[in-house]
Amino acid sequence: MPTGGATITATVVGSTAAGQPLLQTSFGLVTIPGAQGLPVGTGVTLGLSPSALGNAEATARAALGLPPGNASGTAAAGGQPASLGRAWPALNEAFVQLSQTNPALAQTLLQTAIPQPGPQLAGALLFFMAALRGGDVRSWMGDQTARALGGRDGRSPLLSRLSDDMGQMTRTGTDAAGNEWRGFYIPLFDGRDLQQIRLFMRDPTEEGDGNAEGGSGHRFLIDLDLSKLGALQLDGLARTERLDLIVRTHRALPRDIKAEIVRLFEETAERVGLKGQVSFQATPHFPPLPFVEHNEIIEVHSEIEA
Repeated sequence: MPTGGATITATVVGSTAAGQPLLQTSFGLVTIPGAQGLPVGTGVTLGLSPSALGNAEATARAALGLPPGNASGTAAAGGQPASLGRAWPALNEAFVQLSQTNPALAQTLLQTAIPQPGPQLAGALLFFMAALRGGDVRSWMGDQTARALGGRDGRSPLLSRLSDDMGQMTRTGTDAAGNEWRGFYIPLFDGRDLQQIRLFMRDPTEEGDGNAEGGSGHRFLIDLDLSKLGALQLDGLARTERLDLIVRTHRALPRDIKAEIVRLFEETAERVGLKGQVSFQATPHFPPLPFVEHNEIIEVHSEIEA
């Protein structure tokens, strides 16, 4: 423990997919790299230097989608709600509440309802998108979790906010007409923080995305921020029997990570009978997303040659 710094108490409320303990603190959720095997409910004292203490508070506010110095607000400057494409404050609040009142339910929510990187990611994403289409927060979180958040009558302002947020996320995915982009905001626990995946999809345009050989194609764009890799975009074009993908980052990926991505892509493509290729692009500026802050639709220029 560092000397001359502050200390905070924390409680183990679960574990990450990598087995690292997940701790609830007054600043939010933290993990301890390298630590293993701490039972749920274990009390831990953490030592923080003064600079780390300030950084922890700033990090917690950012993770909750709060502006600096606004501990209670759920709105960004100008009174507009924080973009659900970047953070889901109500979900963070729900997880903190469950961690304090029912750690076992908090762990269940993390493991069964919130997608995490790994073999089950695709299934978890589809499950959440199905829940969005149904518009029912209970069908996603489960009745027991919803009751724990909703009090005796099963209703609470927090549960209402979660339901309203899901309704807003549903509209971004269903209000598009014709060949416009549809957007889905999906929570992701990356082993350290709760993030939001921004998934955009578009059906073939009248002019056609693709070529004569592959036919018209479906565009998809996945935009997210990972604790270890930073900002990441997966820009894809799916055509008949073919899938092409660009992996876009701000900094060049290490060679071993590229090789692993190529291996997974090729194995998956072969298994489902698709041809195609994956390429990598390191650029300081990503192309703009189809949706900006207030759901204005703008064009994303494909860099995949048909």
